[in-house]
Amino acid sequence: MAPERASAPAGQGADAGPRGASGLRANRNWQKLWLGQTVSQLGDYVFDVTVLLWVGTVLAKGRTWAPTAVSGVMLAAAVPTVLVGPLAGVFADRWNRKRTMMNADLIRAGVIGLLLLVPLFASDLPLWAQLAAVYTAVAGTSVVAQFFNPSRFATIGAAVAEEDRARAFSLASASANTVSVLGPPLAAPLLFTVGEQWALLVNAVSFLVSYLCIRFTDVPAATADHNGGKGDFWAELAEGWSFIRGNNVLATVAVSVFLYLFGVGAVNVLEVFFVSENLRTDPSWLGTLNGALGAGMIVGALLMARTARRLGERRLFGWGILATALLLFVYARSTSLLFSIGVLGLVGIPLGMVNAVLGPMLLNEIPNRLLGRVNSALNPLVYVASVSSMSLAGILVSDLGPDFAWSFAGLHFHRIDTVMTVSSCLMALAGAVAVIRLRTGRRAAPGAEDPAAAVAVPDDPR
Repeated sequence: MAPERASAPAGQGADAGPRGASGLRANRNWQKLWLGQTVSQLGDYVFDVTVLLWVGTVLAKGRTWAPTAVSGVMLAAAVPTVLVGPLAGVFADRWNRKRTMMNADLIRAGVIGLLLLVPLFASDLPLWAQLAAVYTAVAGTSVVAQFFNPSRFATIGAAVAEEDRARAFSLASASANTVSVLGPPLAAPLLFTVGEQWALLVNAVSFLVSYLCIRFTDVPAATADHNGGKGDFWAELAEGWSFIRGNNVLATVAVSVFLYLFGVGAVNVLEVFFVSENLRTDPSWLGTLNGALGAGMIVGALLMARTARRLGERRLFGWGILATALLLFVYARSTSLLFSIGVLGLVGIPLGMVNAVLGPMLLNEIPNRLLGRVNSALNPLVYVASVSSMSLAGILVSDLGPDFAWSFAGLHFHRIDTVMTVSSCLMALAGAVAVIRLRTGRRAAPGAEDPAAAVAVPDDPR
C-alpha cells in the first residue's frame, strides 16, 4: 500500500472540496466513507439473511435440529462482539485507523470468497464440514468487524467538522435504516433463484467497494493515532473503562442503553406472537409492520440533526427514549392491525433519532486517543442486553402459557402484551435516567489532554 499523506484538519484535506465551500456537500472524504459504509451494510444484510436461510432451509432442511443450527449462526456472530470487541479497541487506538479499515475489508472479502467454495464443492463435503465452514466464516468476519467498526467511528469523527457531525450521523443512520429495509427482501430471491453463491459474492464485492472508498480518502492525520504500539495492553484496556466510569455522560449512556435495549430485545422476539395472538391476524403481516417501523426510523434519522439543534443532543437522547417507550406501550395495547402499523411507524421516528444522535454525542465526550477503546467497550452492551432480554422473554412467555390473563385499572392483559408492557416500562426508566442525569454537565479533570474529554455545558444547543 502507498504511504498515507499528512493531511489537514477535519474536512479540510485535499479531498475536502473547493475553496470556500463548507459542510458535507463539499466534504468528499465524508462522501466516500458514507458510500463505502452504505454499500457494505447492504452486502451485510443480504449476507446475514442468506446465511440464515441457507443453513435453515438448505443445509439442515428437514432435520429436527435445524433451529439449533440457525441459532449457531447467530451465536457465531455475537460471541466475538462480546469477547473480542473490548480487546480490539486497544489495537484500534494503537494502529493506523485508515490502514486498519482497509485491511479489515480485504480480510472479510477473502473470508467470504473462501466460503464460496462450500456451495461449489457441496457434493464432496460432509454436512458437518459445510456447517463448520459457515460458522467459521461468520465468526471470522465478526472478529474482523470488531477492529473495523471503532476505526471507522474515529475516522468519521476526524473527517467531519464538529458542526457537521449531527448531519453526518443523521444521513448515515438514514442510509443504514434504508438498507435494513431493502437488504433482507433481496436475500431470499437471490438464494432460491440463483443460489447462495451469488449472495455471498454480493457481500464479498461490497467489502471491496468499501476498501476502494476508504483507499481514496484523504483521511485527516488525527485518525492515524499511534500510541506506541507496545504499551501495557491491560493498562490501556482499563483506561477506556475508567474513562467511561468517570464521565457522567458516558456512564449515563451505558446504563440507559442497557435498560433501553433490554426492553427492545423482548419486543423483537415476541413480535411474531403478538401479531397472531393479540392482533389475531396472519404472521405474514410482520413484514409490513417491520417495514412501517423502518420507514419511521428513516424519517427520525433525517430529522435528528435539526431536532438536535433545537433541543440539544442530550435532551433529544433522553426524551427520545421516553417517547419511544410511550408509543411502545400504546402499541402493546393495540388489537387492530392498521392501528398497529400506524403506531409502529410513529415509534420509528424517536427510535431513529435516538440511534442517530448517539454518534455525535459520543464524539463530543471521548478523546481521540480513547475512541477505539471506549466505543468497543460500549458496543457489547447491545448484544448482552438484547440476547439476555430475548432469552428471558421467551422463557417468561412459555411459562405464562396461552391462557394467561389479568386486569388492572380497567385494562385487560394477556401474556404477550404483559411482557411488552414491562419492556416499555424498562425503556421509560432508561429515558428517565438519561433525562435526569444529563441535565447537568461535569467538566473533565484538570489536565485532560483533549478538549473532547470535557463535558459541554448544560443544554448546549448544538
